[in-house]
Amino acid sequence: MRRVGVRSDAPQKHHIELLHYRQKSNWDCGVSCVLMVLPNKHRQHLTKNLSKICRSEGFNKSTWTIDLCYLLKKYEVQHVFYTVTIGVHEGYRANSFYHQILTKASSSL
Repeated sequence: MRRVGVRSDAPQKHHIELLHYRQKSNWDCGVSCVLMVLPNKHRQHLTKNLSKICRSEGFNKSTWTIDLCYLLKKYEVQHVFYTVTIGVHEGYRANSFYHQILTKASSSL
């Protein structure tokens, strides 16, 4: 396994006042997290257009971390994405929540 260090120019700490945004379904916990870090104008746009944006971004009602990165990029939120798994972690296959969507998601990731 390859280890990746934290970039030297990464901030040590960054405090953000968050407005809590409750998830509305069993699949949108990541989207709720994105909504919490967006400025109000972008948050309103995403909540108003969520279904359309999810379809146009290609993830509909199944979001993976990379999908959240694309949402953050769409709304110009600077971020750095780190992962330890390229693709889908095979351990999720045993989880009934992921069972139906995993084969489809594997091809998109």
